[in-house]
Amino acid sequence: MAVPSAPLRVLIGGGTGFLGQALRARLEKAGHSVRVISRSPSAHDDDSVVTWAAIEHNGLPPCDALVQLRYTTTAPCPNATNAAQWLT
Repeated sequence: MAVPSAPLRVLIGGGTGFLGQALRARLEKAGHSVRVISRSPSAHDDDSVVTWAAIEHNGLPPCDALVQLRYTTTAPCPNATNAAQWLT
């Protein structure tokens, strides 16, 4: 597998969870720029966190790759009723 020659801008849905935190750390260590989608950005003292509501209003932030790790066992987030529309 080829390694990108330039840093990537990566957006992670579910980036504050167990897997997302590990992936973010590894990507940042490799020199990539990472932004995280979170339902509660106030819980994170980090300007790289964006909310689902902001994405619905403004669209996806510029990114080269999107990783979706978000999972819930409860009702879906009301602001993410049709997340697939942001990928088209």
